[in-house]
Amino acid sequence: MPAVRAERLCPNAIFLPPDFPRYRAVSRQAREIFKRHTDLIEPLSLDEAYLDVSENKTGLPTATQVARDAVTLYYDAEYSDVILSCVVICSIVTL
Repeated sequence: MPAVRAERLCPNAIFLPPDFPRYRAVSRQAREIFKRHTDLIEPLSLDEAYLDVSENKTGLPTATQVARDAVTLYYDAEYSDVILSCVVICSIVTL
């Protein structure tokens, strides 16, 4: 959701300045995790992508198992971020 809309919907919210270097680092980290599972990645934004895991590199039999593995790798990563992890789950599940 754009910040302008969020501010209209919640005028008393406190907005923090963006940290684009951190966003890029986390995005890079998430994409490296995606690449461990498939080369078929369609980036949507800094923190979202669609993955085609029908023939994944890990040999896991279901997309659900691939999603669990990717999320586990992400939680173990240095820049772990709960919001991005939720987006990763949603992005993988929407396949």
